[in-house]
Amino acid sequence: MATITYNRPKFLVKHQLDILNDPSDLICIEGGTKSGKTAAMSILAIEEALKGKPGDTVFWIAPVISQAKVGYDYIIEFLKDTALMTKDPTSGSQAVIYLCNGVNIKFIGNGEDKKSTNRIYNNRAIFVVVDEASRCAKEVFVAVESITTQTSGRICMIGNVLSRNNWFYIFCRRIENGEIPGSYYKITYRDAIKTGILQQERIDKIRQRMAPWEFASLYECEPIDDFKNPFGIQHINNCIVDYNINDIENVEFFGVDVGRYHDKSCIIGINEEGYIGVIDIFLNNHTLQRDRIKNVVGDSECYMDTTGITAGDVYYDELSPEMSGLRPYNFTSTSKKELISNLALYIQKGKVYLPSNQDILINELKNYELKISATGSVSFSNNSEVQFDDTVVSLAMACMASKDLCGALALDHFI
Repeated sequence: MATITYNRPKFLVKHQLDILNDPSDLICIEGGTKSGKTAAMSILAIEEALKGKPGDTVFWIAPVISQAKVGYDYIIEFLKDTALMTKDPTSGSQAVIYLCNGVNIKFIGNGEDKKSTNRIYNNRAIFVVVDEASRCAKEVFVAVESITTQTSGRICMIGNVLSRNNWFYIFCRRIENGEIPGSYYKITYRDAIKTGILQQERIDKIRQRMAPWEFASLYECEPIDDFKNPFGIQHINNCIVDYNINDIENVEFFGVDVGRYHDKSCIIGINEEGYIGVIDIFLNNHTLQRDRIKNVVGDSECYMDTTGITAGDVYYDELSPEMSGLRPYNFTSTSKKELISNLALYIQKGKVYLPSNQDILINELKNYELKISATGSVSFSNNSEVQFDDTVVSLAMACMASKDLCGALALDHFI
């Protein structure tokens, strides 16, 4: 029988080697993005598969198949110039890599919810990687324990840090505290810089361009809910300046949040330097509100909330033929996150100036709250039952109008 030699890649660094050399049957890794955790898991999956016998299976499980295929692509890249694969790689609902010793490595996207997790059962595995574990359903671990029971297979779970109530975050704390037998590792961007995987200059730029909660979660392995107010109370205070909005000239960028029925509408406008020159909160009948928006904004660059069947949708249809700079802004979970993240950058960089006598705006900003679900999805709202977020949304859309029109300004002047 021919002997095939496997040589571990030489590019691996200390924190990757520490994981690869760990004999624990359960390893949990909280890792920053692009810190080298997926590469380490790919090598570990290969090495565990090479220890197996014909008919054995290694599983790589992620919330969806496109995420699992990231590990698939890594392993194919490592093996392409070796004799360790016996068949051409195939792709589909389950990507499979066939090794020379008769072991298969299967990549599946079965971790999003409890129903899809049920499909993991009725398998047998000698090793399992749970990728993006913090974004998988918590039932995944139970299923993985089941399919590794007979083989005494090893389990390795990797993921970003999301919220403190996320099942993977809680599970990692229990391993870290010794409540559950296993090994725990935390890999941040600092480890990646120290070992040459990432460059400090690039990280510095990313930090400037991201909202703090995004950077903390993706690069520092810190829970998002440590950043309850997305702007930061001290940053808000730093932006408060004594000035009269009536003295501000060249107001070119606007955001309009149109109220429905008994809700008030709000218009906020800023100039290129970030000074607010218009704060107009009002409640009128349809015709008066439409005319007021047109008279205040004119042909300036302006975003208007047009989400769903809203008052804004009706006003936009009527006003867009008459206002050349008017653009719709449709709120989704993704677009609102982008909107608020952009406003957070303006505030944290001190490039928007809040009039000290505008209590409604300042209070709404300070009461704004970042909320995180157990699976890490982020939403924003005012944390007070008696207050609204009209001024926050209007200011955010005005800043977005400025960013869209002056892309270089937003990335250079505002950072």
